[in-house]
Amino acid sequence: MSQASAERIRALILSECANSPALFGSTEESVPDDFDLRAQGVIDSLGVVALESVLGFELDFEGLEPEHLTVIGPLSRYVAAQAAAAQATTNGAGLTASEAA
Repeated sequence: MSQASAERIRALILSECANSPALFGSTEESVPDDFDLRAQGVIDSLGVVALESVLGFELDFEGLEPEHLTVIGPLSRYVAAQAAAAQATTNGAGLTASEAA
């Protein structure tokens, strides 16, 4: 994933969950940063794991506080940082940024 900003990750997560009744009528901008995807019934614990397949890389959740694991704001920022680290690792393996994207 190229240039995975927190905003892009947030948009991706919300688009993947768009069919949830809890998000009915919501826009990306109207979902608050502290919206808990699990508490609102949008995803379950398997949904968090499924996020890895959508993103295309394995996530390491050890650095994320457990209470933030399903909260859209902290989760988006954490995943963006993980994506940047994964991309940096890929780029460090001799690939150019365009090849890694």
